Amino acid sequence: MRYAEGRHAWGRCQKCGDRYRLNQLRPDGYKPNLLVGPCCYDIFPPAERPIDLADAVALKRPSPDTDDDSAGDSGTTLEDELEETGVFHFGGGT
Repeated sequence: MRYAEGRHAWGRCQKCGDRYRLNQLRPDGYKPNLLVGPCCYDIFPPAERPIDLADAVALKRPSPDTDDDSAGDSGTTLEDELEETGVFHFGGGT
């Protein structure tokens, strides 16, 4: 089957119904299944694109964490320091 091409191909904007050459119609930014003319084309803003969850989070050559949760130069952990002082309550409240 042959299709019309070039100056013989006409189409209608699926938003406003105006008649355009088929090569002027293009998929809409928000609804790609709609063929629209240049006056009705809506640009899809990049801020509204979904977040790419396939971003890499692993490091190639990680270094060990040497400053984990020590309470000072003594090398004791924060948990050990709190046990020695008897302070286990954080924050206010009643």
